[in-house]
Amino acid sequence: AAGGSGAKSSDFYDEYQLRITTNSGEKELVDFLFKLGANNSLIRVRDLTVQPDPSQTRLAGTIMLVASYQKEKPAGKKSVAAAKP
Repeated sequence: AAGGSGAKSSDFYDEYQLRITTNSGEKELVDFLFKLGANNSLIRVRDLTVQPDPSQTRLAGTIMLVASYQKEKPAGKKSVAAAKP
């Protein structure tokens, strides 16, 4: 499988995307998707396109995988009260 990748950010999280192409049997694709969702992974499927390949015996398509990571909170600035004489 091959694909492109990208990154997107907001104030609260970083998001990484990877588009992969696939050509597999039905069972292998379903097993992959099931295992991806079966654990506490931060990776999810955003977009899935599947169709029969030219031989009509396998599935061809693209999968957009997305991983989101919470940004670390920046260290708070300490305010120092100015001393009055």
